[in-house]
This record gives sequence, C-alpha cells and structure tokens, in this order.
Amino acid sequence: MLPVAIFMVRMSLLVLEARTKTAILRKPFQDLAPEETAGVFGTTFFWWVNKFIALGYSRILSIEDMPPLASNLDTMTIREDMQKIWDKRSRSPEVLQMLLMMKTSLIGGYRKA
Repeated sequence: MLPVAIFMVRMSLLVLEARTKTAILRKPFQDLAPEETAGVFGTTFFWWVNKFIALGYSRILSIEDMPPLASNLDTMTIREDMQKIWDKRSRSPEVLQMLLMMKTSLIGGYRKA
C-alpha cells in the first residue's frame, strides 16, 4: 500500500510542476516572461512558444505582441555583469581580454537563472 501512495504523491507533484505558474503568482510577478513561468514540460519542449506562433500565424505581429523578455536576458543586467567583470579584470594587456569578459558575463548570466 505504501508504494502506491508514494507513486500517487510523485505523480501529483509531477502534474503540479508541469502546470504553468502564472495563475498562482502574486501581482508583481505575474508579468514574468513565459519561459520563466512555464512548467517542466513547457520549458523542455518550448511549449510556451506555441501561443506566440499561433498568434503570428493568424495575423502580422507587432511589438506589443512580443512576450516580455526573461529577466536574465535583460540588457541592463547583462551590462552590469559585464561591467563588474571588466572592473575585476587584471590590468595586464591581453588580446582576448574583452572576449573572455563577454564569455564570462554571458555564460554567468545563464547560470544564475
């Protein structure tokens, strides 16, 4: 009986995790990007894109139709990260210093999410 109960709890958690999170978020967080609030399957299979693709299929898209940008892709956040890394760099002249700084800041931005 216990294995059946454990299985049911796990399946219930999987179903709850698979749902989108927008409906349960409080007001300041309801305007997050679709990929930030998508469930496990929506993120894995890019299911959150379907609504946007269907809208583009039905009419010409405008800027207002674009979903909000994910917070880890915000240009000000990336710029601030790049500036911090640039300020911490060694002052020795290096040809690839700028490329290394950009790589560190952009990959670091994806790891934070």
